Amino acid sequence: MLATGGTIVIPEKVRYKDPSYWLMLVEKWNITVWNSVPAFMEMFVDYLERFYKGEKLSINKILLSGDWIPVKLPEKICRFLKDVRIYSLGGATEASIWSIYHECKMGESYNSSIPYGVPLSNQGFEVLDANMKPCPDMVQGELYITGKGLAKEYLGDVSKTQSSFFWLNNKRIYKTGDFGRYLRNGEIEFLGRKDSQIKISGHRIDTGEIENAIMDCCSGKNCCVTTVDWNNEPKLVAVIVPKEDEKKDEKSVREALKRYLPQYMIPFFLQFIDEIPCTSNGKVDRQAIRKLFIDKRDDKIQHKRWELENLIDKEIYSILISVLKVDALYPDDNLFELGADSLLMAQIAGRVKEIIEQTKTSVTFDEILRQILNNPTGEAITTFVKSKQNILTSENVRTDDFRIIEKTAKDTVYIFFHTALGTTNCYRFVEKELRKEDLGDFLFINVEDVEWYYSIQYHELVDRITDEYVRKIEQLHYKNINLIGYCLGGILALNVAVKLLEKGIEVNNLFVIDSYPVSGKVEDQFIDEVIFLPNYQLMLSEVLEDVDDFKVMEFITEVRKRNNGNIPQNTFFTENEKTIFWFGIELVNGNDVEKKLMSFEYACNWNSLSGYVCALVAEWCLNDEISKGKAYNLDEIEGIQKFIESLPGEIKQNIVKL
Repeated sequence: MLATGGTIVIPEKVRYKDPSYWLMLVEKWNITVWNSVPAFMEMFVDYLERFYKGEKLSINKILLSGDWIPVKLPEKICRFLKDVRIYSLGGATEASIWSIYHECKMGESYNSSIPYGVPLSNQGFEVLDANMKPCPDMVQGELYITGKGLAKEYLGDVSKTQSSFFWLNNKRIYKTGDFGRYLRNGEIEFLGRKDSQIKISGHRIDTGEIENAIMDCCSGKNCCVTTVDWNNEPKLVAVIVPKEDEKKDEKSVREALKRYLPQYMIPFFLQFIDEIPCTSNGKVDRQAIRKLFIDKRDDKIQHKRWELENLIDKEIYSILISVLKVDALYPDDNLFELGADSLLMAQIAGRVKEIIEQTKTSVTFDEILRQILNNPTGEAITTFVKSKQNILTSENVRTDDFRIIEKTAKDTVYIFFHTALGTTNCYRFVEKELRKEDLGDFLFINVEDVEWYYSIQYHELVDRITDEYVRKIEQLHYKNINLIGYCLGGILALNVAVKLLEKGIEVNNLFVIDSYPVSGKVEDQFIDEVIFLPNYQLMLSEVLEDVDDFKVMEFITEVRKRNNGNIPQNTFFTENEKTIFWFGIELVNGNDVEKKLMSFEYACNWNSLSGYVCALVAEWCLNDEISKGKAYNLDEIEGIQKFIESLPGEIKQNIVKL
């Protein structure tokens, strides 16, 4: 794209799942080529069909890859984007990512799946049987990739390289581990994985790796990981056979897994069982394991019904049943526990927006999505819709910023304060566990009026909003008050506690979780986002591959020390990423060997030209030749280019190859 003079537009991480934001980017930049996983395009088209009333959009090509494409999606796209060309792309990382494509043309219909297609230029795809002979049409075989896109090897893993890459009929081929077959028109149909690898949300996952991690975490006798269909999406599930003296604690296993696995590899459901079910021939009976979770899902909703008292209740119920694809729903069911994810929540938000706008009430998609993420129950959504339509009943205890769960006659309340982003979404797993205990009422304080919140000067923020929160807490007349806050919420909880005590109102407990005041200004946008990622239960390594979270935080700490607690603009990135380069130079400039090594390892983790250059230069600098670099102005591109020219021949040659 860049080589042909094009521009690449990448959504900001904090809104990368927001279709209203995507539409804004498309219109602002006149985007012509869309490249994403199919689920994102499905979200976008759904949003366009409901809310877009403008002129024809600029998109004329759509590239979809990374997961199965719903067979009805091309038709939905063409109904809205009339002249667009849609391409399905597939392949493997070991063969230049994309090796095969199929153009989805107007009027085509598909039965079970969209064809994998035909090879791209300079690449080849073959369907071979167990004897490495080509399969006839419509006969299943293994998929192999050939051509110029093949990787050289798995770095440092000779046995894996030899088992996956080899020569056949005088050409080198790669064994994908996938099944497929030739169609009668010469295209290939993809039929799924051969081994224990599965695909979840675009990520190829080896269930054996998850099983090993579980065994390391809980030291059980045995475990098995598989998938179960949930809302027509595969979800990871795991059963564990514990040792006799082992505590059956799902929560502790889940927390321990976070140290071993990225979030997308942590099973959606965990269950302890007495033994792994097996088939008659002794193999693991994965169907029986799946049935355990399907029965658990069905039992959850079998005896629960929603009393549909008015039109809004019926409309919201219908939306949730349709999107979540469940048979029944209870008003206080947590939608996340029923299989909802951020993509499904966005679909729900879009349909709720339609209901609200039927009464000519203006409401933004962002506001609705924030509300649903903060309050993921059908009851909360109906209350929100009623409030927007000015028919809020007295049955619900609620103010603009408060959400009370299970209002009772008890005198005890646990109050959760929002993070800096204004949401209490970070407490949803804690809420799930606490609701199992008979503790009292739970009160969640969110920011509903975003414009008001953002309009407050940062040095006035805590005092302004805590005064308001104290006033509202007083009106509730609880005798036993417990305050809980994470991040900024901890600072809010502390200030509310002080103000309540000053008024003579006793506070039973104050829980402050990972909270501290930021002593300086953060002006670098990237670092600002890194600091706030935990509000979404994410670490940087879950957003950017091969990033070491500890080293990034260590770097941030070092920057703050050098700048009196502040983080200046362009500390981490500039438009041409030269700061990554400078970061390596600056760290190896000192005498601290650990910092030098950190710079080299850190730079190697960045999949970019400047990161690679930084790694090479750091390696060179470790050989005590840093003095040569001091003669150049490395704050300017020209200086960097001259510096590269001065590098030793081998390093310079590697850079030129890139």
